[in-house]
Amino acid sequence: MKNLIILLLLLCGLQSLSAQNNLPQKSAKASVSYRLGLTDINIQYFSPGVRGRQIWGGIVPFDKIWRAGANNATTISFSTPIKMEGKILPAGTYAFFLIPRQNQGWTAVFNTDSKQWGAFIYNEAKDALRVGARTENLEKPLERLAYQIEELSLEEGQISLLWDNKKVNVRFKVDFIPAAIAQYDSLIAKADAAQKWFLQAEAADLLTEAGKLNEAQKYLDESLKAGEHVWNLWKKALWQAKKDDYKGAFASTEKIRAIAKGDNKEEKGVFGALEMDVIETEKRWKNKQAEALAAKNALRDINRDIWTPFSEAYASNDAAKYIGLHSKEFVRANGGSKSSLDLAGYAAQSEQSFAWALENGNRTSIEFRFFERFASATTASERGYFKYTSYPKEGAPWVAYGKFHVFLRKENGVWKILTDYDSDEGGKVGEADFKAAAAVDDFSRF
Repeated sequence: MKNLIILLLLLCGLQSLSAQNNLPQKSAKASVSYRLGLTDINIQYFSPGVRGRQIWGGIVPFDKIWRAGANNATTISFSTPIKMEGKILPAGTYAFFLIPRQNQGWTAVFNTDSKQWGAFIYNEAKDALRVGARTENLEKPLERLAYQIEELSLEEGQISLLWDNKKVNVRFKVDFIPAAIAQYDSLIAKADAAQKWFLQAEAADLLTEAGKLNEAQKYLDESLKAGEHVWNLWKKALWQAKKDDYKGAFASTEKIRAIAKGDNKEEKGVFGALEMDVIETEKRWKNKQAEALAAKNALRDINRDIWTPFSEAYASNDAAKYIGLHSKEFVRANGGSKSSLDLAGYAAQSEQSFAWALENGNRTSIEFRFFERFASATTASERGYFKYTSYPKEGAPWVAYGKFHVFLRKENGVWKILTDYDSDEGGKVGEADFKAAAAVDDFSRF
């Protein structure tokens, strides 16, 4: 222990001497900062080089605590509390460590002792938080270790370490919308009429970007009550587009142009600053409209090629028609029986089932409802519930429910079922689940 203390004092002294005399260091000091919402994030670290060495499993051993840099322990500071994997990390400055793994997820460690050299005196009892870290391979190796802070969404970010051939990612979340809106409310309460409508439009814009569209509408309505301006109409257009109301969004931008053609120089100036953004955004809206129309048309074609004939085949006991809906590369999986079949095996099973119903005078029907549908030009994914009804020659009908997920592929211009997974979910699916999903011809949810 005495020798370790002497070594640490020597290393710290040498580092201090280099810094005081402005001498070059093999691992240069570096930092990166970013503001996400109302949270300031700052990372202080030293950046070692690869210098021809084996990094992972070499100078950085697997399954051991690592300072995630060089010299002093890397530190990360947050000006407000944040969340990681649903756990709260209080505001403050932390020593940041990683535990690299060879065959499993890495661990990120935030330790309250931020003033330590390396990991030599690391004490697990001082950990504030441990979370999982995701790794990915870099296309081009990076000689010098570096950190990045990336914004993933309005309230989500990612801290990344990049070195050699790896990128190690730790995601975090900030919750600043309530605090920001409270600040807006305070400013709005004190503002005069000329400022109030503008602040209301800004609050609406923040809520729109956060996906809180109902709350945003209240601020927009109040802003527009004071009069329609280029600025608040633009915020309304963005809100409408977020709701997929592109018709309404284009109507709002037409109003903007009409106002800009008037005599108000201030409105002309605001539009002049916005014009290129408006034009580029309208182009994106048109593309999204086209994509939405194509997706809607694809769902109509899928209904025509798959779901309508599927139900018809059951109603008429037509095994050939039913089997013809499937691709030659079809794979079927049943969650209840834990079985899977290729097309030949499934066709034989289906023919037997249809033949039995025909021989016994049974009528059958099958209906579908959906909770997820999306498609490209040639592939699609459809998830939902089915309701199967058997009408025996004598006695009451028998009903069964289940959940399904099919992947479809367009082959020679016709949609085919490529894979089909279904399960009765242990009898947990019922009429309420079935009715809550969207009807086969209801495209409004998708």
